[in-house]
Amino acid sequence: MAFDPVAYKQAITQEWEHAAQGWHRWIPTINDWLSVATETMLDQANVSTGHRVIDIAAGDGGQSIAAAARVGSSGEVLATDIAPEFIKLANAVAATMGLTQLHAELMDA
Repeated sequence: MAFDPVAYKQAITQEWEHAAQGWHRWIPTINDWLSVATETMLDQANVSTGHRVIDIAAGDGGQSIAAAARVGSSGEVLATDIAPEFIKLANAVAATMGLTQLHAELMDA
């Protein structure tokens, strides 16, 4: 059987769309688990005040939030994901936290 990239993208999008709410419920635990790796990654990338960051396949934006805290209001973080539900969640979390420097958009990595 030949690989069908369109069918693959549709399947992956549907799978993550279906999983988004469950993933979001566990995000505090996941963020705690990943916090050392996230901070190390941001340190290695020298992310700081005023920088612009893109988080590809960001899910609901857990690591994007950490980046937004570092770049501050003079910076910008773009969180991307293939699943519309993750984009809604990431934008809602950013709004709730008052992170105007963080916005999420639907994009294919």
